[in-house]
Amino acid sequence: FHCIAGSDGCSGWCLQLVRYDAGGGGEKAVTLFAEIKGQRKTAEIKNTGWNKWQTWTIDRVEVKGGTMTIGVEVNANAGNWGSIDNFVLTPVK
Repeated sequence: FHCIAGSDGCSGWCLQLVRYDAGGGGEKAVTLFAEIKGQRKTAEIKNTGWNKWQTWTIDRVEVKGGTMTIGVEVNANAGNWGSIDNFVLTPVK
């Protein structure tokens, strides 16, 4: 499945994307992403168990106009589970 959000109000910024996650593990792939004008930055996520919240980060996402799309792509097996919480975009120097 895909979980996505878009924003077009951050042109000219450099951002850090952070997401908090917990899950049972064993997924085929879980990927955090930020995409602008077809350019994509990613971070692979590894879940390790119930209530074991972890922070996943993509540093220095440069927004040079257009719409930024952030999200998570999950390729899971039957019986996998997890929680996705708190996407945070923070300006960085």
